[in-house]
Amino acid sequence: MTAGYDYDALNAMTAIKENGATSGPGLLATFGGQSYHRDRYARMQGF
Repeated sequence: MTAGYDYDALNAMTAIKENGATSGPGLLATFGGQSYHRDRYARMQGF
């Protein structure tokens, strides 16, 4: 098994994939949403 990671423009992880999968059982996890980025930005700024 090979795990791959996707990142957005803020260098936040957006997906964990197995063997290059883009959907289905090989897509192990996804992260995202407006609140996710807002909370991450606040932590980066020390709030």
